[in-house]
Amino acid sequence: MLGERIHQKLVAGGIARREAAALARDIDAEAGGASVGRARRDMTDQPAKRLERLSREVRMLAGEMEQARKRVGIEPEDLKSVVATGAGSRQRAARASAANFTLAYVMSTATGEILTIGHSTHPWERFVALLRNVNVTAVADVRTSPYSRHCPQFNHDTLRAELPAAGIAYVFLGKELGGRARERSFYCEGTADYEKMAQAPEFKKGLDRVIEGAKKYRIALMCAERDPLDCHRCLLVGRALAQRGVRVNHILDDGNVVSHGEIEDALLRLSGRDTTDLFASQPERLAVAYRVRARKVAYVEPQS
Repeated sequence: MLGERIHQKLVAGGIARREAAALARDIDAEAGGASVGRARRDMTDQPAKRLERLSREVRMLAGEMEQARKRVGIEPEDLKSVVATGAGSRQRAARASAANFTLAYVMSTATGEILTIGHSTHPWERFVALLRNVNVTAVADVRTSPYSRHCPQFNHDTLRAELPAAGIAYVFLGKELGGRARERSFYCEGTADYEKMAQAPEFKKGLDRVIEGAKKYRIALMCAERDPLDCHRCLLVGRALAQRGVRVNHILDDGNVVSHGEIEDALLRLSGRDTTDLFASQPERLAVAYRVRARKVAYVEPQS
C-alpha cells in the first residue's frame, strides 16, 4: 500500500515513528485498503525469505522516492510540517502527502529504470546470478576497451556469445558511453573531464539509445570497477541519466541494489560535503563532489 511505502520514507526522513505510522494508516484508509495486515499474514510462510525480499524492495523504493523528491523539490521539512498540522486535519494532510509522493513516484518511474553493474573479478556464474536476481534482460557494455586481461570471461567476444546463451542480450556502447575520451579537448591536465564528455553529441546519442532500449529491455550498464563511485558508469553515465529523469539503480557486488540518490548521498559524505553550507546549496555541493571524485578515478592519459 502507498501508506506503508510512505511510512518507511517518512521514518527514514526523521519523522517520529508514531506520527509516520498514523499518517500511513490514514493514507491507506483514504485509498480504501488494508493490505498491510494481509501482507504480514502472508509472511508466515518462509518468513525470513519474504522479509529479506520485502526489505530489499523497501530500500529500493525509498531510494527511488528520494530521487523523485529531490527532482520535484519536496523538502523533508515540508513533510514534517504536514504531519504537524494536527489531528483535526490529519485526513487532509494524508491526502496532500499521498498526492505529493504519488506525483514524485510517477515522475520517477515514467522514464523507466536502468541499472549498472561492475563485473569486477566475479566468476561467470556469479556475474550471471547477479543479473538474474534483478531480472536484467540486456547488458550494455560501456567500457571503452571491452576486454579484461585478468578476467577473460568478460572479453567482448565471450560476452557476445555467452550472455545470449544465458538469455540476456548484449550490446557494446563503449564508443558512445566509454570513460576514455578520444578527443584531446575532453581532457583537463591529462585527466578525462566527465563534465565536458557529458556534453558531446555522441555521448548524448548513446544516452538516447539506452533510454529507448529501456522501453523494451531491463538494462544493466556494465563496466569493470566493483564500486560505482570508482567508475564512470556512475559518475558520468549514471549522473547524466538521472539528470534526464531516469531511475538509476546500482547492483553491488554483494547482490544488494542501491539507488543513485543513495550513491550521491555517499558521495557527499565521502567528500565531506554532506552537511548544510550557508554559502553553497546541496546541488552545488554535489556538483563539486562529483568533480573532485572524477578527478581521482577518471582515466589519465599515459605520459609519453
